Amino acid sequence: MNAMLVPPSYTNYNTYFCDALKYLRDYSWLYNFPITKILVNNVLSKIPDDWLETLLQLTNEELNQLPLGLVKDDWPLSLLEFCHRSQALRLHIESPTGDQMEPRDLPDKLRRGLTSKKQHEICRLGALIHHVCHEQKITRVLDVGAGLGYLGQMLHYYYGYKVLGLESRQDRVNAATLRQKGMCQSVGAVTYVPCNISIYSADTIRREMRERLSLETNLCTCGVHKTKTQERAELNHSITSVFNQNHSKPISRYRSKLGCKCKVNTNVEGKPSNKDSYDLKTSTLRDNTLDSSFEHDRKPLDDVLQTLPTCLVGLHVCGDLAVDAIKLFVEIPELRSLVLVPCCYHRIGLSCTSKQTHIGGSTKTIGVNSSLGKSREMVDGIKRYVRKSELGISETASVPNCQTNTNIIKSESETFKKENITGDVQGDKSFHRELCPAFASDGNCIHREAVEKDDEEGELQETFHNFPLSSSLKQLVTRVESDYLRRPLLRLASQETATRWQHLTKKEHEEHSLHVMARAVLEVFAHKDNVFLQKKHRRGVRKTQLSNFKDFIQDALERYELINKTTVGSSEQLRNTMDISDVRRKVSELWESHKEMCRVAEILTALQMVLQPVIEHLIISDRAADLEDRVFGLSCNLLRVMTEEISPRCLAMDILLQGSPDHFATKGTVMTREDSSEHQ
Repeated sequence: MNAMLVPPSYTNYNTYFCDALKYLRDYSWLYNFPITKILVNNVLSKIPDDWLETLLQLTNEELNQLPLGLVKDDWPLSLLEFCHRSQALRLHIESPTGDQMEPRDLPDKLRRGLTSKKQHEICRLGALIHHVCHEQKITRVLDVGAGLGYLGQMLHYYYGYKVLGLESRQDRVNAATLRQKGMCQSVGAVTYVPCNISIYSADTIRREMRERLSLETNLCTCGVHKTKTQERAELNHSITSVFNQNHSKPISRYRSKLGCKCKVNTNVEGKPSNKDSYDLKTSTLRDNTLDSSFEHDRKPLDDVLQTLPTCLVGLHVCGDLAVDAIKLFVEIPELRSLVLVPCCYHRIGLSCTSKQTHIGGSTKTIGVNSSLGKSREMVDGIKRYVRKSELGISETASVPNCQTNTNIIKSESETFKKENITGDVQGDKSFHRELCPAFASDGNCIHREAVEKDDEEGELQETFHNFPLSSSLKQLVTRVESDYLRRPLLRLASQETATRWQHLTKKEHEEHSLHVMARAVLEVFAHKDNVFLQKKHRRGVRKTQLSNFKDFIQDALERYELINKTTVGSSEQLRNTMDISDVRRKVSELWESHKEMCRVAEILTALQMVLQPVIEHLIISDRAADLEDRVFGLSCNLLRVMTEEISPRCLAMDILLQGSPDHFATKGTVMTREDSSEHQ
């Protein structure tokens, strides 16, 4: 197991973080902008001429392989360096050990209402959680961002774990509880409670653990079901032997089908019998996870908690909630292992914002001559149309500033923290009310507008609550340029991965590039005509409208409100000032000037895909470094727990505490590396 979560060629976090920041700074021109502004910000012209000439000659299959490490000896040295540095900055990702459960192994009652993707996710993650817990003799699971309870229900039904699910939304708690009743009638086997999950709720969560994860005497045969035919036969034989020793009626009618048979066991007189419950458990579950705990049945609750370690788990834990889960792992002594699949890094909350200073010089939008065909001609055409200023965009149009003083960011962040302590606490609570486990039912996230809205006069300098997180990365960020650590970087970390990209057909590439360029053209129109594009729906354009530009623009004009910024009047009056036929004509003319650039836009996307794992791995490593700073004696691994083509956010942080029980007891008091010398 790894002592540090760093790439194979590194031995410490500082060196790795330094090289990763330098790499992201050197190539920030590839991502430090909203993708809708690739034309407004003149991004495509920033691709070096020799890169573009080389990459335009790639076949569709070669373009698909570029993010996976494809290089050729005759490529420009600068392009080779870009690709090689990306490979060197990627973490080693392990594969889970032990048997893998497949969706076909799930009974109908567990599959009901689940998409094939969700079935795959809970099966794979559930198998990993079981492996971790079995190795650590853990019998209890705390599921943060439990949602509708799919993961917890599977963990109990198949492996027999006692599960407490925390969910911020009451309607999801109600739905999960109702669904669980159809799985298992054992009282308290799997419970869900509403909770605004954050570091400030640690005491509340501990109280819930004391109440909900205590032992009960209900007889529940959930957890005795194994996935292989041979194991099922052995299991049924064991159940039959024990059951027939204590009962006059045979069990044959129960073993004919797998499922939960949770009932209170009774003796001959019809009264609850703890002895029968204990015998059946220890006889049938000795190869599973629950047998070691039942000898403590009569001990006081506080003593039981000390002998019943708990595993903290989360499937696709969104934004700040993933960091809060890690902090809870530090604060709550009973939590001995952590298995977490993070997602939605771009949902991390802002701590403060400040405008960047504009760089001097002109900014132009690219136009391309329709006669361009070959690579060299296209490169020359890009440069030529930049000089022509065909669209007449202002000389002072905004571009990301690469010279921002990081001291300003630091001082504003510190001032914000000093002046907004109480507001910060409340803000976290309200944020997690809608954040858990990923989005609200309509797909929206609280503070969505604040997260995504761009400053009209310039790009925002952003500082986040939970990135950077570790002291190592924070110190580096204060000493080097870091204006590229913005929302676009976090958004790229959350994008599709290279594994999914490699299977795209030529037609799918064409559709994707049309969508990117058409939306960028609409942004050019808005920029030039001083129009604000306001979404009527969560998605500005539906993905089904990709066949041609005419369909795209028709859908866009129906799903966006076009508001003229220069018109004075009420909101309703402003919405009625745009002539849609005139808008359609202008946008169509712009499209004719830019449609030849679709292939270049797809090359830009491929280059971003080379960067994507570097960014995601940096975020995950930063979290691991912060955790290792706070608690000594950790083992941290990164595993690809799901198939990437099915579930892009497939990386699980597997964190274990190593040491004696006395060592574990120090965790809640936050033991640092320096403190660890006293234990050695």
